[in-house]
Amino acid sequence: MSANAECDDCPERFYCPNTASTTWTDCPVGHYCEAGTHTPERCPSGMYSDQKNRGNVTECVSCDAGKYCFTNGLTEPTGDCREGFFCPGGQSVDNLVDYPCPEGSYCPAGSSSPAACPAGTFNPTTGLTNVTSCLDCTSGYYVTSRT
Repeated sequence: MSANAECDDCPERFYCPNTASTTWTDCPVGHYCEAGTHTPERCPSGMYSDQKNRGNVTECVSCDAGKYCFTNGLTEPTGDCREGFFCPGGQSVDNLVDYPCPEGSYCPAGSSSPAACPAGTFNPTTGLTNVTSCLDCTSGYYVTSRT
């Protein structure tokens, strides 16, 4: 018979930090607590939790589109995605090498996807941050709206 035969696991969504515990403690925001834990686990970077008593990592929330979640254990996103880039969701940094604003588009801070330059304008470079950066077509050329 094991020494813990009469002891129950700390329930999921709570943690039991002390030996000889008779009660459990709510799992804090920004964390999750699997059954039998004595220390809450932080939600990983790219995720957050604004509610207590999460039971496992899948209950942490993927960082919102247009935002980034830089460190572990966040209770809300760190901030907006940097201008010139877009963040489709779940990002841990604000200037993603994989998500620069593409040619033909612009991306202000907090962009979840690129915004197309308006009809009659174009953009031959990546990383534009504002619609005013889109260039007018010269005489003899046109660009229709993009979708």
